[in-house]
Amino acid sequence: MPIDPELAQQFADLSYSMNTDEDRATRVNNINSQIPDEWSVVEEHTDKRQLTLYNETDHHYHTAIRGTDPTNNQDLLQDAMIGLNMTGKNEQFEKRHKKLENAVNSFEDDAEWTMSSHSLGSGQAQYSLAKSKDLTNRLSDAHMFNGAAHPLTDSAFGKTTKSQKATLNDKVTHHRDESDVVSLGLTMAGSNMGTTKTYKSKDKSSSQHLESAILGFSPSAMLSSHSPDVIGREEVESQKKTTAQVIEKSLLGFNFFT
Repeated sequence: MPIDPELAQQFADLSYSMNTDEDRATRVNNINSQIPDEWSVVEEHTDKRQLTLYNETDHHYHTAIRGTDPTNNQDLLQDAMIGLNMTGKNEQFEKRHKKLENAVNSFEDDAEWTMSSHSLGSGQAQYSLAKSKDLTNRLSDAHMFNGAAHPLTDSAFGKTTKSQKATLNDKVTHHRDESDVVSLGLTMAGSNMGTTKTYKSKDKSSSQHLESAILGFSPSAMLSSHSPDVIGREEVESQKKTTAQVIEKSLLGFNFFT
């Protein structure tokens, strides 16, 4: 049974709420107060990185994985390893994969399981799905928002078999803002799992236009475009881009020569 993309987006957003300085009970209560009544936090399989929720009415588990915490060195190292196309040599990907695998293995066999993720969290989710055929088969539906992607290879998070790729094509949806840099690789090398939907960026505010005039780009607009909040915007055609086109747009803000 698929999960509503807007609800999946909310869960991906809320995964960051576990990564605060408040005590654990306060964090859990805060999340429980913001989600639909039929859902609740599964504390046993929830930490500062991975949020697990359960819908008792539908017998449905959901895993939401947050993105990079810029103050967390392990997160930053994972980001670097993605850029170097060396995720298989980073122990954090494997360690966090095991946490996800242990959680899913504890779910009842007849329970539904879906996922959502953002940024680095989407890279972690792809790593786990590529790593495990059991997780691939168990998954019902996954929505990844502005997920990490490599510009030169579609298998930065692990190779998938032909059957895995066919299975995940119907289960995984990548959602990205057209201006997001982190997920730009989805329009270049693509992904070896799922399909990609691209959405129109929000119009720049007056302060963001001022930033662009002074700096040549708008840092706050870049942060805004990387937010997981894309559902509900106009969907635009996603076109493959070359490396030259990406560099040109990064420098000029638009494509003129390419």
